[in-house]
Amino acid sequence: MEYIKAIKDYKRLYLRYLILYLVFSILVISCQFPIYLLVKNDTRKVIVDKYEATLSNSAGALDRTISELTNAINVIRNDQRLVKFCYENYTAEDINPIEFNSCTSLLNSLLIPNNLIGDASIIFDKNIVLTRQRSFVRSRLYNFYPDFIQCNELSYMQWTELLRNNYGLLPEMTYQSSDYGTYKGLTFSFPLYSTQSSAVSEDQSLFVAILPTTRIVSLLMDQTLQSHGYLKISSGKGENLFEFGAENMEDCILINMHTPLWLLDIDYGIPKFLVDEEMKTFRRILIALGIKS
Repeated sequence: MEYIKAIKDYKRLYLRYLILYLVFSILVISCQFPIYLLVKNDTRKVIVDKYEATLSNSAGALDRTISELTNAINVIRNDQRLVKFCYENYTAEDINPIEFNSCTSLLNSLLIPNNLIGDASIIFDKNIVLTRQRSFVRSRLYNFYPDFIQCNELSYMQWTELLRNNYGLLPEMTYQSSDYGTYKGLTFSFPLYSTQSSAVSEDQSLFVAILPTTRIVSLLMDQTLQSHGYLKISSGKGENLFEFGAENMEDCILINMHTPLWLLDIDYGIPKFLVDEEMKTFRRILIALGIKS
């Protein structure tokens, strides 16, 4: 009987120690949980702050790049070889093709420093067009549009009407280009002389530059963000210009940038797994402390 009583006492003692251990462990874990959340929030803030600084610089670079196109327009407006086509009633027959083609060097000199630009052209009318590689004037064998470039399935009239009535940055469209292949890009269009009207007249000359969205993504996002992040750019009017990585949006921490010059609204998605990766070491430490306790 004494042996059985000793066993019962031992079991009760063991159960008491087990309960004490469990209570202590729960208290330790309870203390660790707010510490873990605090460290996780700090880690998240550090990662977001780091990316915000980097992304702010790249957003500013995009903003300045677009503004440089307006500087190019000012140079073109003051070039005596080209300005006459804007203000005088020139036809293709009035133009010396060799002299006109030499102006491609001017356009290239203005755009080569800007590596975000794909196709670019000055459209005086359907038969008088200057591009980065060649000029189009008095040609009966081919046309600038659609033989060398075409936007979506639009006709020349549809495309130029779109440009003339929505100058500035247009949303992403698909281009088929003899020089740059098939690509999606934002279209920058602007009249070559000032107008007070919100819409540009049919005979208005236009400067057009296409910014491939793949180049914009490469400028704004590192490899990690390109693979797992999210990007959305909207105009100052709230119009969605293009979106990248939408399938990753739910798994991202969203931050927003506003550019001062073109008033672009840029949403970035930073992958949440970056925080988890940073927290792995800290989790191991907490687990080790929990086991030791």
